[in-house]
Amino acid sequence: MRTTLSLATSKKKGSCSVWDRLRKQVTLERQQLHRLLETYRPLIERCAVSPPDDIELAALAAMLHSL
Repeated sequence: MRTTLSLATSKKKGSCSVWDRLRKQVTLERQQLHRLLETYRPLIERCAVSPPDDIELAALAAMLHSL
């Protein structure tokens, strides 16, 4: 049987810092994803209108790999 701890249970045991670190890490990851998408937005919009050439295709592949 597998037991999961709720946030309230984990606070009682003093592991709240784990949740704080996780929350900060998730926030940081979301900010990085947002920045990456903003950087590539012109390329994404251009390729949505017309098929990408070889260089644009390579750039899109690099972007996807970064995600």
